[in-house]
Amino acid sequence: MMMNEYVAEKLRQLEEERLTRALTVRRELIDEIDGPRAKPIIGPVVRAAGRTLRRAGEGLEGWASPGSADGEQRLHVERRLG
Repeated sequence: MMMNEYVAEKLRQLEEERLTRALTVRRELIDEIDGPRAKPIIGPVVRAAGRTLRRAGEGLEGWASPGSADGEQRLHVERRLG
């Protein structure tokens, strides 16, 4: 007894869909078990380096600016609030 060609193709498609759904569910379960992802480390490091470079640049600009009679301005000492 030979199976209809349409039926054979349809069964193959259904089997592929079933396997795809099973793999998707498996991936979701694995992600659930792994838990939340760790926070990135590179972002905070780059931000801290950027702040440090900015402050160093401000200090160099202040040092290179023409001096005034006020020693506090000449040394470019800043009082930061907060």
